[in-house]
Amino acid sequence: MFRALGLAGALALAIGLSTPAHAQQMVTGGYCGDVTWQGGQPEAVWVAFRRNNTWATAEDGAMSAMGQGSFSQTGNTLNMTGGQSPQYQVVAIATGDRVEGTVVASDGRRGVISMTMMRSTGTAQRNTPVPPNFVPTSAERAIAGDMQGLLEAISWGWTPQGVEYWRPIYQAGRLPDHAAETLRDWIRRSNAGERPVCDAQ
Repeated sequence: MFRALGLAGALALAIGLSTPAHAQQMVTGGYCGDVTWQGGQPEAVWVAFRRNNTWATAEDGAMSAMGQGSFSQTGNTLNMTGGQSPQYQVVAIATGDRVEGTVVASDGRRGVISMTMMRSTGTAQRNTPVPPNFVPTSAERAIAGDMQGLLEAISWGWTPQGVEYWRPIYQAGRLPDHAAETLRDWIRRSNAGERPVCDAQ
């Protein structure tokens, strides 16, 4: 479902941390890191926090079943709820660019979560990891000149390049060579079975 959000989802990830004078930092924008369930290995996770106090996870990763939900923040304490079967609750501390805390699922699982805000470069980069929610067929359409494919191929804010890089390309209606090269690289690696990894800047 989150993939289908297209431009709305991409723009939601454009927002960075805001730091009003004399106030705490509020979580907003794209984060990635890992969740380690009790007795298990770390699993990658991506979360997008929106200014309307909702959040969404990538279709890849440890909390993909949560989909989306709501959150509240009081001081540095962050509470997230979401999912249907099972339901999840996250209680974490948000300091600077970091979010760290615990995850509890209604099926009895417990774990720890650790994430870092994704700071985009706003420029082209080579050899970057395949991003979550990547759709190779949509990327191929974008390379062929269908810019709608660029909206559907990736969630801009979960790429190292970030919204600042992809949005002007979409608005210009033309994919420059360096962007096409990046998409081709991701298509090749995705088709070869490479999985997304967290690449917080």
